[in-house]
Amino acid sequence: FLKKEWYKAIVKLEDFLAKKGMDEDLIKEASDMMSEAKNELASELGPVIGKARSLKEGQDLKAAYESFQEVLKIEPTNTEA
Repeated sequence: FLKKEWYKAIVKLEDFLAKKGMDEDLIKEASDMMSEAKNELASELGPVIGKARSLKEGQDLKAAYESFQEVLKIEPTNTEA
């Protein structure tokens, strides 16, 4: 989370929140961190995926491919990319 690797942070936080018997304060803090990470991921991903879509629609497939590769660096499981 501190490295601002949002996708990795989300995965780790999901694993953490899946554990049973956790302290309520820890659950609240992890949930807040999860929300922040998802928001940051979306704001980081939005412009890149928008650019890739525009390039694809404009038939600049090589540049679209490169932009979608950038999307995968940010979020490796992005199905559209």
